[in-house]
Amino acid sequence: MAQTKIKKELIDASFGTDWIETIQTSNFTAVAGKGYFVNTTSAEITVTLPAGVVGDEIVIQDYAGTFATNKVILNANGSEKIQGSALGGQITTNNATATLVYQDATKGWTSQDVTENLPPLTLEYLVVAGGGGGGGSFSHSACGGGGGAGGMLSNYGGTALDLDVSTDYLVTVGAGGGGGAGSSGQFGGDGADSIFSNITSIGGGGGSTFPDAVGRSGGSGAGSGGAGGSFKVGGSGTTGQGNNGGSHTGTGQSNVSTSCGGGGGAGGAGGAGTANQIGGAGGAGAVSAITNSNVYYAGGGGGGASASGAASGGVGGGGAAGAAPNNGVTGTANTGGGGGGAGNAGSTDSSSGGAGGSGVVILRYPSSYFIHKPATLFSSTTTVGADKVTTFTTGSGNITFETTEQPNIAVDYLVVGGGGGGGGVGGGGGAGGYRTNYGGTSLVLNLTTDYTVTVGSGGAASASGAAWNGDGGIGANGANSVFASITSAGGGGGGSSTTVGRDGGSGGGARGASAGAGNTPLTVPSQGNDGGNVADSGLSTIGGGGGGASQAGCTVGNNGGNGSANSITGTSTTYAGGGGGGGNTGGSPPYNVGLGGSGGGAGGGAFAGTANTGGGGGGGTWTNNANTVTQRGGAGGSGVVIIRYPNTYTVTIGSGLTGTTAANGTDKVTTFTAGTGNISFS
Repeated sequence: MAQTKIKKELIDASFGTDWIETIQTSNFTAVAGKGYFVNTTSAEITVTLPAGVVGDEIVIQDYAGTFATNKVILNANGSEKIQGSALGGQITTNNATATLVYQDATKGWTSQDVTENLPPLTLEYLVVAGGGGGGGSFSHSACGGGGGAGGMLSNYGGTALDLDVSTDYLVTVGAGGGGGAGSSGQFGGDGADSIFSNITSIGGGGGSTFPDAVGRSGGSGAGSGGAGGSFKVGGSGTTGQGNNGGSHTGTGQSNVSTSCGGGGGAGGAGGAGTANQIGGAGGAGAVSAITNSNVYYAGGGGGGASASGAASGGVGGGGAAGAAPNNGVTGTANTGGGGGGAGNAGSTDSSSGGAGGSGVVILRYPSSYFIHKPATLFSSTTTVGADKVTTFTTGSGNITFETTEQPNIAVDYLVVGGGGGGGGVGGGGGAGGYRTNYGGTSLVLNLTTDYTVTVGSGGAASASGAAWNGDGGIGANGANSVFASITSAGGGGGGSSTTVGRDGGSGGGARGASAGAGNTPLTVPSQGNDGGNVADSGLSTIGGGGGGASQAGCTVGNNGGNGSANSITGTSTTYAGGGGGGGNTGGSPPYNVGLGGSGGGAGGGAFAGTANTGGGGGGGTWTNNANTVTQRGGAGGSGVVIIRYPNTYTVTIGSGLTGTTAANGTDKVTTFTAGTGNISFS
């Protein structure tokens, strides 16, 4: 008797999956309710899925145990999704029996054996190094050359790099070179290199100055600077990264007014100094649309001159030159622009070059991937079409590309360095450096990483306290405070009659000699201000006030500069005030004792800066009874580190640190008041 095979489509009941007997060895379109034996021994096979109805099933069986070698690629029908993604799916497990179930329009076809079919990890980059600083000037006939732009390398619009998932790639954002100091006519500093993997852009050359000198070479070469001597050429640029700096137009005679060359840019050479005593313009930068907007980078700094007209910086962040007798302008941060050269110092005999702009590293890659980075790198990420664009603005460290998002926590911080000690019968100590992101963009940290916290101690007062017209010694700098990649420098110690105030987060005040410079080392935004100076004469106050977070020393009298208010704890508190300058309380009439700046700064005398504010110590004050304690001045106040984060997380404080945690709204606030050690988030 003949047998009849009954198909399930002929009756109103389900007999399970209807298996297709033919082995599939090439691309095909699947049908709902069917099962397929798929053999990928020879090559990958693409299966196109149908439009689905809720509850539909399709089964795909690995016939030869080769899916891990040659995968099955799943393509959706039209706007349908696979695993909730429009990218498609893949089956990569040997001997898999993948049952695909259609859920709805949001999730589409799903299966525990299906993963997202990611596109190849390809990358376009823009790497710009730090720009060189402009040359300084300390002669009435000299000027500084413009800083060369940082080298610029990019493959955007060309051949993309092929990268590997879970592989370390080094990223370094080069800092801009410092501007040449006017007091000694220094060259501008070279910019630092920026790096992605094996791509290195060379820092821009620092601008030269008197005595007549060739500009430094770099990614782009610096302009040549000097006085009225012989003709000197600009520095050389690096082939493929930048251009040469402009020449210094000498007159052949010394001590005669002159004009200096502009720094080279990525898109053009720096201009030469002109015969009418106008410096050469900075070389133009080059444009990139890697962020989806046309932005110019790596413009050269303008060259200084003895005339009143300032040479322009090159488009792309180059700083303009200082018009005589002014300082050069700083290059724009994260463009690699060169700093402007100093103008003719004129009667001041001191004009500084502008600092170079920091570099930048920008990466563009498929949006399916995530960058995992350490806390030592600062970045932001945007989505442009099917790509992500990550811009690194400072720091250095290894990154990886992964298929899952990095577990992160957003943290706000306030980091204040220790205040500087007061000088002997002299200037007030500078406040500790003040750095915060509270009220701005949170710092994104990795939950799996330990982070260092250090609370900087205040600097000691001067070791001696001489008579008001003697050398009382210099106060010690405060110590740095640190949180993760954020370092706030200790405040500069106050100077005396023959010793300058020290540089620091904010500079120390001085008496007769030069006051200390603030924002040292350079941070953006600035971490502090310069100390103040008062003339050392028999009818004057004794010392200048130290700089504060929001105000330079001696802005009012010989007071310390005011600090800055911050509400990170939930209460507005002022930090980082400068120490007041010393006075002469034994004189007739008595000379004024400077007041401490708001935010923990101490008044002149034996007063110390307030603990955990980073306030500067007061400058030593002369008294008739030769009170050496009072004459030594006061110690700086210790710094503080405060972090604010969501209350769903907990901070574990390591040994060596003193800290307390309090709740504030939906956040926790942890305040560290002493020590150094590691913390972690969980």
